[in-house]
Amino acid sequence: MKLIIDEGQIQVIRRLYDVFPAGGVTTNPSILAKAGRPPYESLKEIRALIGKEAQLHVQVTGGTREEMLEESRRIRKELGENTFIKVPVNREGLAAIRLMKKEGALVTGTAVYTRMQAYLAAEAGADYVAPYVNRIDNLGADGIRTTKDIHMLFQNNGLKTQVLAASFKNSQQVQELCLYGIGAATVSADVMESLLKNDAVDMAVSVFRRDFEGLCGQGKTMKRGGMKTMTRTRTLSVRETALCGLFAALIAAGAFIRIDLPVQPFPMHFTLQIFFSLLAGLLLGPRPGAVSVGIYLAVGLMGVPVFAAGGGPAYLIRPTFGFLAGFVPASWLAGKISRMGRSHPLRWSIAASVIGMMSYYLSGMVYFYVVSNYLISMPVTWWMVAVNCFFLTAAGDLVLSVLAAVMAQRLKPAVGQLR
Repeated sequence: MKLIIDEGQIQVIRRLYDVFPAGGVTTNPSILAKAGRPPYESLKEIRALIGKEAQLHVQVTGGTREEMLEESRRIRKELGENTFIKVPVNREGLAAIRLMKKEGALVTGTAVYTRMQAYLAAEAGADYVAPYVNRIDNLGADGIRTTKDIHMLFQNNGLKTQVLAASFKNSQQVQELCLYGIGAATVSADVMESLLKNDAVDMAVSVFRRDFEGLCGQGKTMKRGGMKTMTRTRTLSVRETALCGLFAALIAAGAFIRIDLPVQPFPMHFTLQIFFSLLAGLLLGPRPGAVSVGIYLAVGLMGVPVFAAGGGPAYLIRPTFGFLAGFVPASWLAGKISRMGRSHPLRWSIAASVIGMMSYYLSGMVYFYVVSNYLISMPVTWWMVAVNCFFLTAAGDLVLSVLAAVMAQRLKPAVGQLR
């Protein structure tokens, strides 16, 4: 069933055309009078808006067949050949329909109240007939039933004429005729809007929006926010929080499984902390992995002796604290990069671990150099930093990085069940 707008005010038509899949516009003298403008001025503006291919139905007002025929010629000249001439189905109108069809006009038989009116208009050649559904009801008959009967009458008699139902008071009438499969319905603006109005739909959309904004932030959409925002703002589940605490404890324990390196001025320690930090990112993901390291650092800076040489806020000005802070990007990068390689998970995990380890060394060495030279006045060169902080421990940490990647592949199924 084709939907057509029954309206003459251009601003209303524009608003409806912007939303609804309308196939054209119908008018009548009363509708044009409400627009308050010269008829052809309104009609030409409507035609320009809907385009040449869309249907435009315009009604004649003459009382004789000759007058109607002259109006038909003027309407088609002004508004185009794809304009349907609406002709009332009375004695003179029926004769006018036959004359218009001889000239190749498109015709809509209007003001139809009975089945036989519709049949006669169809036999005269009308392309559409327009039964007035609600007005038939007001006469004590059944407008929907009459319209259905007209549709069936055309089918049973092999007539090509289609029904263009008009005069609706509610969307239920439109729906019933749509289900029956009539040709078209011309609908006023308020009834057209009611086809889409549903408080349940509005409530469902409101809930969806509220839930999404709760996940991604106020005003966020799938364009402004997307998966990055969702990943960044999503709260950790209870199980994820517990796993973060477990890995924070493992990183703390790793500080005491160590080999001391007597390097001056600050001794270095080869520990298992990089192993557990990388493992956290690989198993839990980038964000939970980084949170695990963050918990460990926060506990140590509060004074709990979980660092290799104690704890407390004074640790911030130790040159080696940069390596502890470097566990955060190491864990995050390991988790992030490892998720990119689902086709070769072990290879990607190893690459992710190595890249994470390198970020750990980069942040640690930069921090060591800056603090030593500018905060505690113990000058060092970049070469000294590289020898003491990289060459002595990098080989061992590289082995631990590979072991972390291999271990992560073995443990992922079990950790996945816990999450």
